[in-house]
Amino acid sequence: MTVSLVVIMFELTGGLEYIVPLMAAAVTSKWVADAFGKEGIYEAHIQLNGYPYLDQDEFTHRTLATDVMRPRRNEPPLAVLTQDSTTVEDVETLIKDTDYNGFPVVVSRESERLIGFVQRRDLILAI
Repeated sequence: MTVSLVVIMFELTGGLEYIVPLMAAAVTSKWVADAFGKEGIYEAHIQLNGYPYLDQDEFTHRTLATDVMRPRRNEPPLAVLTQDSTTVEDVETLIKDTDYNGFPVVVSRESERLIGFVQRRDLILAI
């Protein structure tokens, strides 16, 4: 890696006089970052802002779709996509029959445990 980094830096800078200071700065910044912790800057900002962070290994499906999204009064029940049993025909029908901008993805219609959310435009692009 060091040799390829030297070659790339030489091509970017055009001279050897910049390679040593740039490499020293890169190594120093790596050491400082490792001293502060192993998490990345994005995880740090998520924690600083208090956003929910869902690690895939720790996430269990406890939240119901109806706990997060509720239809307005006098509207049909929540339109959802199931994790395993939704077909392309089901998605096309859902897009044709509704005007929602997105749909919750649940484990099954019986449990309605929330596992994600998909936007209408992403579904249209995928089809």
